[in-house]
Amino acid sequence: MIHFVRGLLTEVGTGWVVVDLGGIGLKLAVPASTTEKLPEIGKTVLLLTELQVKQDGISLYGFLTEDELNLFHSLTSVNGVGPRVALGIMSGAPAREIISMICSGDANSLQRLPGVGKKIAERLVVELREKLRDKAVPAGPARTDHAELIEGLMALGYNREEASRALEGALKALPKGAKENADELMASALRLLGRQEVCPFGRETSK
Repeated sequence: MIHFVRGLLTEVGTGWVVVDLGGIGLKLAVPASTTEKLPEIGKTVLLLTELQVKQDGISLYGFLTEDELNLFHSLTSVNGVGPRVALGIMSGAPAREIISMICSGDANSLQRLPGVGKKIAERLVVELREKLRDKAVPAGPARTDHAELIEGLMALGYNREEASRALEGALKALPKGAKENADELMASALRLLGRQEVCPFGRETSK
């Protein structure tokens, strides 16, 4: 089994990359969450891999992090979710955000992800909720709408990955036992992003 590949990144396309392994170009299918964080073409890249052999061919999938690889395994274990659907889901949001949606039973947010209808969203929650619970970001005593906060950051020009990481950092910075507040979380996330903006929730933020 191929556990990982390391080589020069030579090509990047929509949903795929090519890695040069000493003169052999290996093409891997990847989610957008991976392509967004790749180094420049010509630089060395290391991708964790999943090899699948079927009657119609051999497919190799690549991921930058263990979180992405583990989520891919979990998603493809659900009835009706094949590798292509799993990659589509993972291209719609960062791995930790998808896990949080599943563990919180947020089927509505899951349905906004590529390739996810009502039935698939319900299956993801029912089949994976308990399996992924230990990987979810712990919820505070009074949880705010994190999806709305992320969308607010994206409206300011950040991509989903940047917004999710900033929100995760803001949540970790909360004092133990403190209640979540949308305005304060937004302000904290913007400080982590190193930018001063007017908060979409009605209060001006500053560094």
